[in-house]
Amino acid sequence: MDALKSTDAQINRRHLLGLAGVAVAGSALSAMIFQSFREEFLSLGSIWPQDMQVLFFGERHGNFHDNSFLLDTSNEWKPLGVTHLALEVPCDYQTVVDRYSSGEISRHELVRNLSHCFGGFPETLQAEIELIDRANQLGLKIICADAEFDYVKTYGFPFSRGLTERNRRWATNISGVIEQNPSARIICFGGEGHFGYQPSNSIHYVNEFLLRTGVSSFVIRCSTSEKTGYLTDEYRNCDLVLRIPGAGKHE
Repeated sequence: MDALKSTDAQINRRHLLGLAGVAVAGSALSAMIFQSFREEFLSLGSIWPQDMQVLFFGERHGNFHDNSFLLDTSNEWKPLGVTHLALEVPCDYQTVVDRYSSGEISRHELVRNLSHCFGGFPETLQAEIELIDRANQLGLKIICADAEFDYVKTYGFPFSRGLTERNRRWATNISGVIEQNPSARIICFGGEGHFGYQPSNSIHYVNEFLLRTGVSSFVIRCSTSEKTGYLTDEYRNCDLVLRIPGAGKHE
C-alpha cells in the first residue's frame, strides 16, 4: 500500500489532548498526525502515555523548530516524572558533559569539545547545548547515548552504514541507566532516523532494541508534509508525527 489513509491520522487538537494517560500501541497502523502551530501549545503529557518509560523525539538535523518545540514543553518534564535527558552525543563524551553540568568546565569548553561531533550540523550542536542547559536547570541527569565517537566517525556516513549496530549501542547505553535507576523516565532527543518501527529486517531502531529488555517507549517523528490524511512510508513507522514548519535533513 503506497499510502495509508487512517482516521487516527486526522485527530484534531481537542481530541488529541483528550488522550492524556491513554496508552497508544507502537504500531504502523496506530500512528497519529498532529499539526503543530507555535501559537497553539501542545501539552507533552497529552501525548506521552504514562505507562511508557521512554519518549523518543526524532528531530531533523538542522531544524531549529524541532528543538524549540521540545524546549517549549520543558516546564512539564519534572511534573511528568522525567529524570533523564538522553542526547545524540557519543557516550565517550559523558565525562565532558558531566564536568560541564557540575560547573568544572565552561560553556565555551563544552561547545569546543562537542563541535567535533557535530561538525556538519552547527544547528544541531546549538540544539544539544540548549537542551543540556535546560536539563541542568531542572536538575535532570544527561545521558550521552550515541555510540562511541570513533564508531560514528567510521560507520556513520553514509547514514545507513552500520546503523543497526549504532542503534544497538544507543539502546545499551540507555538500558544501562534504567538498570541502575528502574524508576527513571527518559526523554531521548536525536535524529529521527534512529527511532521507529521497521517492518523489514534491514534496519532495527533504538526503541526496538530497548523493547527486547522490557522497556516500553513512545516514538515521535517530525515532518513538514502537507498531506494531512495520509501516512507515507517514511512516517508510517512511529507513534506520532508532529508537523512542524521548516526544512531539515534526515539523520
